[in-house]
Amino acid sequence: MKRLCCPLFLAMFLLFTSAAAAADFTGIWAFSGEDGTEYSFDLLQNGSVLEGTFSAYDSGLDKYREAGIEGSAGGSIATIAVSGGTGILTMDKEGLSVKWTLTSVGKEKILPPSGTVLPKDFAAIGFRLLSGEKLFVLEDGETEKEILKLLGRPEKKSKAEEWGADGLIHQQWFYGKMGIAVDFVREGTSGTGKADSVTLSAPSRKKTSRGIGIGSLQKEVLEAYGAEFNREESLLPDTIIAGSVFGGLVFTMKDGRVESIFIGAAAE
Repeated sequence: MKRLCCPLFLAMFLLFTSAAAAADFTGIWAFSGEDGTEYSFDLLQNGSVLEGTFSAYDSGLDKYREAGIEGSAGGSIATIAVSGGTGILTMDKEGLSVKWTLTSVGKEKILPPSGTVLPKDFAAIGFRLLSGEKLFVLEDGETEKEILKLLGRPEKKSKAEEWGADGLIHQQWFYGKMGIAVDFVREGTSGTGKADSVTLSAPSRKKTSRGIGIGSLQKEVLEAYGAEFNREESLLPDTIIAGSVFGGLVFTMKDGRVESIFIGAAAE
């Protein structure tokens, strides 16, 4: 008995298998060069169209460069162009890593040498960011005694309570006139607490190490923290997260401007 193959069924089958085999390059992919420079591809794929931002950060020179990406994707391969340079991204079968092959450096020579690119670890990035920014905003103050010397006595303190999420004793100190709230933690009921997080709100005039404060524009936040911007966890235009909810900075926005800045871990 002959089996007839319906042309419509065949077309749908081929479309389905083709779509299933296609890789999605959406996300932030990063790797470090031999000289310590950190590179990242922030990609958004819509069908075969690929766009986004490429960035490079040289920690030794504290130099950050950024450029727009134009490209196309098909199957497990994506071709991108940045400032005259071109290259190819090839995703592995598991979708866990991408091989980057530089094909043309272009006049500005922005693109990095060939290498293996991995999903960006926002938790690790956020932890490093959190540590530095917290100390910067609190002017290197960390213990309760140091904060007392820096800010004076708080207008209000919360009840010291153990949090089930981390098993530590937490207490918040509120400085309403300064627009600052500091959360201290300690392992037991006695001992000196250490600043775990800090929240800035109006009328605070304090700014982060990159010049962002209450009233800063959304554009300014994204430019200052472009290398750490976590698109998946952020809820634009209301919330911008640099790093991760497990550690980093959370900018709460209102009418396109920063309403509050939380520096810490919003989740455990």
